Amino acid sequence: MRHTHDHILVAFIAFILLGIFALFTFKVSFMRPVANAIGNFSVTDVFYSIERKWLKPNEINEDIVLVDLTELTSRGDIARALSEIYEAEPIAIGVDLQFEFRNDSLNDAKLATTADSISDLTVFACKLLDYSEEQKCFQNVSNSFFVNSSIKTGYANLLDNMENKTIRTLSTRQCLNNDTILSIPAKIFQDLIGEDLPSNNEMFIDYSTNFISIPYADLKENKDVLKERIVLVGLMEEEADMHPSSIGKIPGLAIQGYSLATLLSHKSPHVFKETLPIIIAFILSFFIDITLCYIGKFVKSRSKSLSVFLSESRILLWLNSFLWLSFITLGSFMLFHYYNTYVETVLPLAVAGLTPLSHRLYYATKHSLFANKS
Repeated sequence: MRHTHDHILVAFIAFILLGIFALFTFKVSFMRPVANAIGNFSVTDVFYSIERKWLKPNEINEDIVLVDLTELTSRGDIARALSEIYEAEPIAIGVDLQFEFRNDSLNDAKLATTADSISDLTVFACKLLDYSEEQKCFQNVSNSFFVNSSIKTGYANLLDNMENKTIRTLSTRQCLNNDTILSIPAKIFQDLIGEDLPSNNEMFIDYSTNFISIPYADLKENKDVLKERIVLVGLMEEEADMHPSSIGKIPGLAIQGYSLATLLSHKSPHVFKETLPIIIAFILSFFIDITLCYIGKFVKSRSKSLSVFLSESRILLWLNSFLWLSFITLGSFMLFHYYNTYVETVLPLAVAGLTPLSHRLYYATKHSLFANKS
């Protein structure tokens, strides 16, 4: 068996190789597409897909219903739809629609009257504007024309969407001119459900279930579905409001629903993204190198023909890498699914994948140095 310091050095070389690859990928301009793909990848996307397709294929969230108003263009029709939803006696209503400017005095009046009449159960959308990096705060807010002191509002901005990145986290609160403003899901959760918000401002969104979604055309036949549920109202078929998520491109209204469902279930995983993945990656690389040494010793001890076959085919090396990578992925998924704990595995997987190359470079260099000395 090799000395312990050999295995430690192999692990260090694997990290160095990863650093060189990362430096090359993120600093060289023609590698920018690769860098963007790596930077926009998370193993949680795979985990949520597994849960939805294999472990919870038909699970429906029982607390939240989405109502699609895409087909309604008149503010008078939207006002009538909101009244019908309110009359169905939901627990709360979240309106992910914004009416910034007046454009029709009659229909504007209907919408303003309706908004005021349903304000006890409803949170309306606003949009935060002009973020200041220096002050870490938004400078302005855009509200619907009818908003007054009696109407509750929450921001509808979605995180990580400035560069069309995948939306994986929700935010519960943001700074607006040194005041705190809540998102639509957080406002519903705190003011209408009466729960205390978590201390974390950002949480991983739980995308593992589905929602009941009702088009406005089917609302009358399904009013009983809204009773004693939280109803989120918005656009489900508007391309401008479609966003990339862990489960593909979905409407912003659905992301608000998943965000609220995450708050209701308190299921955002405990996340380890910094020190622990580095420790795991180093330990894995150390033990992978030990197994590679045992494989080399085993191959050399076989008969000549079998030794040549195993060396040339590299079947044991392939199997070793496959087993270790499978172990890492399966272990992290078990932690995620059963213990609500997420360990970022991109680094351990990358280091584990580079360890065989690190092993060959190290021992080839070492043997070459000893040969020169002799």
